[in-house]
Amino acid sequence: MTTGLALAESVGILQITAERCRDVIEVIPLTTPEEEQHAAKFVRALETVIKKGEADRKALVAPMKDAAKAIDEAYREPRRELEKLSARLRARLQEVAQAREIARLQALEEARKAETAVEANAALATVQEAPETPGVSMRWRWEIAGMRPEEIPRAFLCVDVAKLQAVCKDADKNGQEPKVPGVVFERRAHATVRKLT
Repeated sequence: MTTGLALAESVGILQITAERCRDVIEVIPLTTPEEEQHAAKFVRALETVIKKGEADRKALVAPMKDAAKAIDEAYREPRRELEKLSARLRARLQEVAQAREIARLQALEEARKAETAVEANAALATVQEAPETPGVSMRWRWEIAGMRPEEIPRAFLCVDVAKLQAVCKDADKNGQEPKVPGVVFERRAHATVRKLT
């Protein structure tokens, strides 16, 4: 069977299964243990179809992956080296523009502080305008240069969700309710469906 036919057949099975099951999932009754057991069998059947589809996908992709991997490997190192060189030259262009901007701001500050018009004009005369360089334009963006955490407004503080999830995991292991000031925890069910023997 050709790759195209195998792909069409495998994907077709997944699509037909999804179409036939889409409406059924919401109406399966779950009022008795037997109905719940029936629903669990249905989940296992769906997961079997999913695994078969994934196995088919991997079998079709494997030969292409090896060829793609070899091509990627051949290009990876030269591309990295060129990216480093490009980034370094871009950084040098930025450093020159930044130095020019710092000098401009210093000259403007000296002009502002000057006591006489002559001193102010002398300071302004040192200001160099950015040259018009074809193919090079500088966009100026604000970036974080430092922080004083105690002065940052609450609206800009961020909760570490990974740490809170770790607290939940520890609580599950220890059989205790998680407690963190300002955080509301709620127990939620997560269904695990095992194969019946």
